[in-house]
Amino acid sequence: MRLLAYLITAMLFVGPAHALDEMDIDGLYRNISPPQPTADATKVEVLEVFWYRCPHCNAFQPYADAYQESKPEYVNFRRMPAVLRDSWVPQAKMFYVAESLGMLEQVHKKIFAAIHKQEKPMSSRADIRSFFVENGADGAKFDAAFDSFSTDSQVRQADAQTRRLGITGVPTIIINGRYRTSGQIAGSYETVLEVVKVLAEKEHKRMSK
Repeated sequence: MRLLAYLITAMLFVGPAHALDEMDIDGLYRNISPPQPTADATKVEVLEVFWYRCPHCNAFQPYADAYQESKPEYVNFRRMPAVLRDSWVPQAKMFYVAESLGMLEQVHKKIFAAIHKQEKPMSSRADIRSFFVENGADGAKFDAAFDSFSTDSQVRQADAQTRRLGITGVPTIIINGRYRTSGQIAGSYETVLEVVKVLAEKEHKRMSK
């Protein structure tokens, strides 16, 4: 079992034979026009756009976690739930409710597990409420957060931002509001992280001038 775990870890983090540069990543990302504002203009933002019910997003999480743990100091890593259709709204609300209750780090992976391993739909208010209460949330505080104007506003903003960023599928990674890449564009999740690394460094140099 230890050998199997080692092999899985090795396969996960194996990347291209050499570190990529700007010439290597030509065609592996798309420009965003016009560039979109970021949450912190003093840092390079790397934004993961996802949907909890997306199996590809679930598969991408170990890569996103690895990047978050090893990212340069100048990078601000964030997540945003995509809203590409009305049926995606409940999962977007889950994200912002978790954030409002200070539970996001605690439940983010658990939500993916509940949907993709335990096969819970997590689409109805009742299911979502039960999940949060089971994970330690106060029921009344959940209700207040779920029904709040703030949560609804954040979902509407995510909806609008999903479209402004030109996102048509997930997971998608946005680099500093200027570039967009994904497994479909780059060819693999390993290459996505290489593209992110090159473009984040490029943005850092541009912002440092």
